[in-house]
Amino acid sequence: MTCLPETGCAPATAALLAAGGVARPPRFRVLAVGPDPREIGGMSTVVAQMLELDWGPRGEVRFQRITTGGRVRETMLGKLRRHGLQTRTLRKRIRREGINVLHMHTCSGASFWRSAADMTTARGSGCATVLHVHGAMFDQFVTGSGRTARRLVRLVLERADAVIALGEHWARAIRACAPRANIRVIPNAVEIPPMSEVGKTGREAGAACRFLLLAKLDAWKGVADLIEAAVILERSGAPFELVLAGPGGSAGSVKAVGAMITARGLSTRVRCVGPLCGAARTEALRHADVLVQPSHHEGMPMSVLEAMSFGKAVVASQVGALPEVVEEGRTGLLVPPQDPAALARAMLRLVHAPELRHRLGDAGRRVIGDRFSLDRWREALIDLYEDLLAERLRRHSCQA
Repeated sequence: MTCLPETGCAPATAALLAAGGVARPPRFRVLAVGPDPREIGGMSTVVAQMLELDWGPRGEVRFQRITTGGRVRETMLGKLRRHGLQTRTLRKRIRREGINVLHMHTCSGASFWRSAADMTTARGSGCATVLHVHGAMFDQFVTGSGRTARRLVRLVLERADAVIALGEHWARAIRACAPRANIRVIPNAVEIPPMSEVGKTGREAGAACRFLLLAKLDAWKGVADLIEAAVILERSGAPFELVLAGPGGSAGSVKAVGAMITARGLSTRVRCVGPLCGAARTEALRHADVLVQPSHHEGMPMSVLEAMSFGKAVVASQVGALPEVVEEGRTGLLVPPQDPAALARAMLRLVHAPELRHRLGDAGRRVIGDRFSLDRWREALIDLYEDLLAERLRRHSCQA
């Protein structure tokens, strides 16, 4: 009799092996389809993590980049036609390399329809299919689509072998439009830096509290709300500084943010430093006191997980899956979205209570280690891949 804990497989896979005598599933050979991992953004960061992880003897992960370039005003149909060329390449890779799981990173609009085309290709080639839904506005994409498009979204989600949701909030949103979808909640994760790398801010007592935003400088990220909150802090006489680190989310957005800072008289308090990667990003996190995430919509932002892994307190909007990470009064402070006054009150509270900042930051780092580590994330994905392949083996054995 097989003892399930000794199978080395996912729990559902082990149960199938023990109960039905189904052969052990093959090593998973995953092809991850997504944006360039060198780009700045949460989805690219997740793709990079998949490619950098050691998957051990149970499988491997390869990569197919989505080409998103094209004419600036290219239509949706034009984008999908161009993607047809990539779909043919994808079909060849699946067959040539023996891919048995296609893992598609997707969000809204053209990204989702590209993934739908890729999923059709994979199903025709015998692959298991995983739709990994990112994006802060996927629910709005669905509800804002016409009746036919909503039916197609439902069909795609329910035909995927598995749909990954970033949190319970997003699982509910996906289930609302696709009740029969096979949803797995697998939150984003980050590497936990050693304490020697985390350090403390190193500023003397009474120094200005440094707030950090790591995000695209776009309207839906709440940048204007944050600047208005900074005006309130400035008028209160609170010692603070604010660092805005991120690319422009749309044409002219960085210039618009700079003009807003100047117009509100905050040039000595607020700095735009552009996008930060690698060592520069690490240094920004090391020297911050608080991360602010005042978004109007969110999935599960990597910047919040990163900041918590560095032991930083977080002030965040109560949107998306953020409340599943930032626990009010325990690891950070939550505020209503699009409410500069509430945002300012939370920021002021942390300016004047450094001991609270440290307590929230220490608790947040423990939460990341317990629930959002890369080790847990890797095991959750391995469990998913092995369960899908075991289910395919079971179906084939029943048909034989």
